[in-house]
Amino acid sequence: MERLDESQTGRTPRRFRRLLGLILVIAMTLAFLRIALWRRNPVAILKVVDAQSRPIAGATVTPYALRPKPAGGQAGHYRWTKDGQSVPPEAVVTDETGTAIVPYPKFVVERVETGKISVSLKHPRYVSDTHELVVSTSPPSGTPWIWWNRHSLGSSVSNSTATR
Repeated sequence: MERLDESQTGRTPRRFRRLLGLILVIAMTLAFLRIALWRRNPVAILKVVDAQSRPIAGATVTPYALRPKPAGGQAGHYRWTKDGQSVPPEAVVTDETGTAIVPYPKFVVERVETGKISVSLKHPRYVSDTHELVVSTSPPSGTPWIWWNRHSLGSSVSNSTATR
């Protein structure tokens, strides 16, 4: 039987421990990033302008309703209340560039993702108005690949029939 040199026997466990330590550090970093970023709610960045496309400063943007993504199996216009959502529907005032940042919940109800938010706009010098804003056009998570493929092609795939 051949005897191994002590320097050779000590190398393998040391390399293994270093590799195991590196893998552990990477796994912990990824887990930390997942937890840190998982709870974040998305935001809608709105630009409020007048008929001549000039920004309107001081306009109050108040969110009041949510709509789910169209492919989520749910439909409707859900009231956005302080009690029912992770993000309360708080009014935001536009800055001098007419920009307002409105945080909204990722999910309308349970695991149904938000696709649109409804907001009301008020300013003392302009007529009040309401708007429904698309905040996400991607299909819901967990959507089958065939749905993604059909809808990424745009108008080349259609369910409508031509009439003469």
